[in-house]
Amino acid sequence: MGKRRHRSGIVIPWERGSAVWGVLQGRWVRSLALATGIVLGFWWIFRHDDNQARVRETRAAVSELSRAVGAFRADTGRCPTTLAEVARPSDAASAYLREIPRDGWGRRFSMICPGRRNPDSADIRSMGPDGTWFGMDEID
Repeated sequence: MGKRRHRSGIVIPWERGSAVWGVLQGRWVRSLALATGIVLGFWWIFRHDDNQARVRETRAAVSELSRAVGAFRADTGRCPTTLAEVARPSDAASAYLREIPRDGWGRRFSMICPGRRNPDSADIRSMGPDGTWFGMDEID
């Protein structure tokens, strides 16, 4: 009896392709997956670095605002009603701030004066990256 040249049964068209096409197709898929992984890796790294820079910027602004509110309280003997009063006081010769800074995401700060944490100054808070109060990422 001679050798059988063809398999019997159902043949799906893409299973019948040549070995060369299968190798090229596998390489293309692997190359695409590798390129996608590299792009997503760089995106995550740069996004993470950008977020850290915004947090550092916000902490610097909180420190500057606390210092200015402390100086305002030392000079006037009272708490400012708003942060705008620290930048443009009505009863002092010069402002304690040139302008009211915003956090790293462009949002306004919240002030509680006298502060619960800093009774001699004020508690200055930012909503943080998520933009909501009472989250886990608020910055004081």
